[in-house]
This record gives sequence, C-alpha cells and structure tokens, in this order.
Amino acid sequence: MNSVALGINDSGEIVGLSLDANFDPHPYLWKNGMMTGLSSLIPANSPLSLLIACSINSSGEIVGLAVTTTGEVHGYLATPTNMEVDSEVSSRAAQRVKGETALSGHDRQMLVLRLGGGL
Repeated sequence: MNSVALGINDSGEIVGLSLDANFDPHPYLWKNGMMTGLSSLIPANSPLSLLIACSINSSGEIVGLAVTTTGEVHGYLATPTNMEVDSEVSSRAAQRVKGETALSGHDRQMLVLRLGGGL
C-alpha cells in the first residue's frame, strides 16, 4: 500500500489518499498515530464512494472527492461529531445526492458525513 498526505491542520491531523495493491484509492485520516479509512465511516447505503481526502481544517472538517455508481464526480464535506449518526438524516442526504449532477457550491456541501468515534 502506498499513501500520500494531501492536507494537515494545526492539530497535526492528516488526510490523504492510499492506494492498495490494485491501485484502488482509499481516502484516510491520520490522527493520534492511527490511520482510519474514511470510507469505513460513511453509511453503508451511501450513493457515493469516496475517492480522495483533499484537505482538513482546524475544526476537523474534511473535503474531498467522491464518485457515484454512474461515474459522476462530486465533492463532499465530512463533518466530525461525537453524536450518534442519525440514520434517517443520512438517508435523506443520500436521497438528495442521487439527483444532483452539477458541482456548484451547494453540491460541494451536499453530503455531510457525520463521523463518530470522537473525531
């Protein structure tokens, strides 16, 4: 596996991209000496597959690129939280994403991933 760091914040949290043996991309978060695959933190029924984590700010918000099953590329915003994931809210967000095609400012923020685990 090969990895590249693409963004770092003032807390030393790093985001980037790892490639497995088949060169499949896996966005990650490196925090407190541990690498976490971001794809493992999104709802299983999400219409998006995360490709890359581009940047992280001082609040721990991560932006990156994802792709739908039809190949449409979208931006995403992953927002950390310590609260339980509200599956109904996640489901509504996923439904909204399915109809989006343009990458406007709204689209960049169309998917709010609520990451648990004390991020």
